[in-house]
Amino acid sequence: MELKVGVNCYLDVAYADELINSRLLSSSKEYKYWNDLDNNSKSIIILSTTETYDVDSMGYVGIKLNKEQPLQFPRLYNNKIIECPDKIKLGYLLIGINENYLNSDDYDEISSLKANGVKTFKDGSGASIEFNNQDDYSNNNLNINNKIFNKYFKEYAHPNLSGFY
Repeated sequence: MELKVGVNCYLDVAYADELINSRLLSSSKEYKYWNDLDNNSKSIIILSTTETYDVDSMGYVGIKLNKEQPLQFPRLYNNKIIECPDKIKLGYLLIGINENYLNSDDYDEISSLKANGVKTFKDGSGASIEFNNQDDYSNNNLNINNKIFNKYFKEYAHPNLSGFY
């Protein structure tokens, strides 16, 4: 499927590259993962993340500018039109990167350890991993971890929402 800004997504691949490259450290796993992808894979992440998370249950402040519009933005709030902020666009990208990274072989190995009851893993070099009991990526409705929600989405969420949902 083709990216259609304003119809099925908020940004094209070039703008997504610009956001990632200007807002993330080049040493971060998200930066490296994104820049290793081809444009088709980047488009798939943009589309799938927007389709999954740009929904009414996100509870953004205000109302859609036009009730027929396919995306949550633009919105009308306090008699002002709010376009989708770069902060939310970057949040969607990070969710997509993390979901795809988490589906990689590295995550599969960690999931296997957790599923088999391993709470702490040490490799002999002094490095160790300790797992929490709660999965950071689980919640009732949407799979947005609390840290990403609070950093990228919370200021645009309806005030009755707290944390993530």
